[in-house]
Amino acid sequence: MAMATQRPQQSKDENPVQLMIDWLNQRLERTIFMGLKFTLPRRFVSPLGFLGFLTFSMFALLGISGALLMLYYSPTVIFNTVTGTSTTPFDSVRNIETVVPFGSALRNIHYHASNAMVLLAVAHMFYQYFSGRYKLRYEVLWVTGIILGILTIIEAYTGYDLLLNVRGMLAINIGRALARSTPLMGPEAFRLMAGTGLADLVLRFYAVHVFIFPLIMILIMLVHFPRYMVLDIPVVSMVAGTVMVVGGMFPVELGAKFIPTAEAGITMPEWYLTGMYAIIRTGIDRFLAGAVIPLIFVIVFLVVPFLDTSKKLSIRDRPFYTAMGVAGLGQVALTTVWGFRANNIFQALDNIPQLEIDPFIFFASVVFIGAVAFAGIYLWFRATAPPPGARPMHARKQFPVYKMTSNEWRAVVISLLGFQVLFDIYSSQAFLSGFKNVVLLQIGVGLIAFGVLVHLYRIGAESS
Repeated sequence: MAMATQRPQQSKDENPVQLMIDWLNQRLERTIFMGLKFTLPRRFVSPLGFLGFLTFSMFALLGISGALLMLYYSPTVIFNTVTGTSTTPFDSVRNIETVVPFGSALRNIHYHASNAMVLLAVAHMFYQYFSGRYKLRYEVLWVTGIILGILTIIEAYTGYDLLLNVRGMLAINIGRALARSTPLMGPEAFRLMAGTGLADLVLRFYAVHVFIFPLIMILIMLVHFPRYMVLDIPVVSMVAGTVMVVGGMFPVELGAKFIPTAEAGITMPEWYLTGMYAIIRTGIDRFLAGAVIPLIFVIVFLVVPFLDTSKKLSIRDRPFYTAMGVAGLGQVALTTVWGFRANNIFQALDNIPQLEIDPFIFFASVVFIGAVAFAGIYLWFRATAPPPGARPMHARKQFPVYKMTSNEWRAVVISLLGFQVLFDIYSSQAFLSGFKNVVLLQIGVGLIAFGVLVHLYRIGAESS
């Protein structure tokens, strides 16, 4: 009997996979990595609860794609005074697009992952705000999250400047103008960043983008990450696949090479900077437009955890702060859209005279949208709230859970596997035929199919 009970334990110990896992656990036990507890959910969990980890997954994707792009990107600026020609980073990016194998796909992944990271970071912040997560002794996580959000936007800003096309130079010139208008240390700070010319500026922006800011962000992440995190591989795969599908359908443009003597014409910054761009176009003081007003918006959300100290988490139980969040969203949406439009928001921006926005109309519209959104949400919650002490207890609605039979989920798994193999074949053919965007699109669809496949597998495994 004793020998019979010891055999299963012996076979388990001799399992090479289990031995490797045990070895790693023992060696990593005292590291920071083992201080984090990753949960691999066996069933579907709402992605809203782990938008922060999805943002980090885009950060990792940016690190991988950016490291590969670094092998071919050249941050050098050379002017030939005899021929009047120049060699700039724009030429190396064009070489990546046209010559380097998979270079166009890598650049599209990097660009759209950058936009996805900014979008997910903003969504993560507002979800945490409306759900009241900062009340659960997460004030430090909230503050570091706001700082990470600001660094994410600046990191994206320095990234698309490195292309040194007309659009990138517009962003650089706006940054230069804002720095020069900043009292005290503004001009000195930009002189430190820009150096003595365009060549210094590119090299220093490059160092900030690929090393300094990512290192700072990683250090802050060590404080920002909660101990328990959800690692839902199917959702991460589907988000990464969506980035690649968008890159295949809407490939990033190379733009026009920046030539100092050429007329710039009409160009726009990235969508996450168009709100500030619209404020600057009103013609008010640049420091007020580019620093003070955005800083006020940041400070308001930064101090919320220290003002909203009640134990209520529901948005209905916090009508004032819920209404304030909706008002902020409305104002961000209005300024972002207006950054793409003419001085009249209902007209497309076609020529330079349409750039200047009337400051009275602009700020009156921003105040009006914020006031209407705040008053509407606040009064509606107050009007629909039950009397104190008479609030009924609502039972959580139970949604029916579909149970798949073994044959059903096996058929779905086999179909998706066949679908993915078919797309892999088509991707190979598209690459050999030179259809680079089609390759990226099909790889993205394959990743989405993989995510759906794993999700359906766990549903089937749970049902069987």
